[in-house]
Amino acid sequence: MRYYPAETEDGHALIHSEQDFTNYLALKDYRRAIQLALAMSQPGRLLNLFSTVLAQKAPGTYTGSKEVDEVIRTLSALDLTRLLGHVRNWNANARTSSVAQSILHAILRLKSPEDIIKAFEVAKEVPVQKVEAAEDGAVEGAPKPKKAPSPINLKDLLDGLLPYSERHFSRIDRLVQDSYVLDYVVGEMDGGLFDGESLDVEMSA
Repeated sequence: MRYYPAETEDGHALIHSEQDFTNYLALKDYRRAIQLALAMSQPGRLLNLFSTVLAQKAPGTYTGSKEVDEVIRTLSALDLTRLLGHVRNWNANARTSSVAQSILHAILRLKSPEDIIKAFEVAKEVPVQKVEAAEDGAVEGAPKPKKAPSPINLKDLLDGLLPYSERHFSRIDRLVQDSYVLDYVVGEMDGGLFDGESLDVEMSA
């Protein structure tokens, strides 16, 4: 793992970390790529990574990749809470909600409820100033942000996920109902409604 000198945290170290992330993706080393993005608090990179693997749609997987499934299954407590925090934020945006729901589904299938609850309990005990330096799941030598974020708690996660998820499901339900109506109309126009019938139009004087 690359070592980042403290004096280069704000400049060269960030460039090196971006190069490392790109290299990990090229090698399909999803574990290190995901851990690095989580440690560096780079949700945009994570979102692009998950969008890419979800598009692969590998059979028998939740994320589109067996490797990514395994990464999620074995995430440390701290990294799991970090990832769920990003999922909550993605879910609040209609454009990124589909990725959020897919990754949330993967987490719920690959992690037990007990694992998730325990993860939040562990994250709660991590001092804020040591969050980014924790060995549990952190990438060694990764540059640290000037202000370490406080771990999200379970209540905040649910409060952020539930209302938006209900809204997304309602929208999808409406789209499904509209598709049935559209299928019916198209079917009738394709010979059902007017098939064999002539329309008599009475012209009034």
